[in-house]
Amino acid sequence: MVNDNIKINKSGQFKIQQMAFMLMGVVLFFILVGVFWLALKSSSLKKSAAGFEQEQAIALALSLADSPELACSEGGQCIDFYKAMVLKNTRITEGLWPISSIDIRRVYPRTGNLGQPVECTVGNYPNCDIISIKNSNPKNGNAASSSFVKLCRLEKNYEGYVYQKCELGEIIVRI
Repeated sequence: MVNDNIKINKSGQFKIQQMAFMLMGVVLFFILVGVFWLALKSSSLKKSAAGFEQEQAIALALSLADSPELACSEGGQCIDFYKAMVLKNTRITEGLWPISSIDIRRVYPRTGNLGQPVECTVGNYPNCDIISIKNSNPKNGNAASSSFVKLCRLEKNYEGYVYQKCELGEIIVRI
């Protein structure tokens, strides 16, 4: 009879151990599911933050083209090439716009070799392709956006009349 009690106790202890291991397995399963869910949520949060930065860069690119510091007299997404050249050599833009870099690039017609845009300086203006107004060493991964604009400047024709010459350009903003 003593042998029967020992078998019954061992069988009960075994069932208790099985239940404890089963509960530990269920708890670990739910912990793993929770970690997986948190990883998915954090990645979607990073994507939405990057999307927000991209939208902000697009809005800034569109508003910069219409700002009085760059806009030409006719308006409507038009950048005065001469105003942009003047802003290139000043420090006014540091407190004016909350961005790390502004580049204005002539898309058509290009003056430089294919693939090699010519940086604008006082010496080669207006026969250049790109004006870097502000460049604060942008970090990798910053949101960049661009918008196509008209690049206009005043020019004289062969008869001496002054007219406004407009070309296709692009404003590139990096937050």
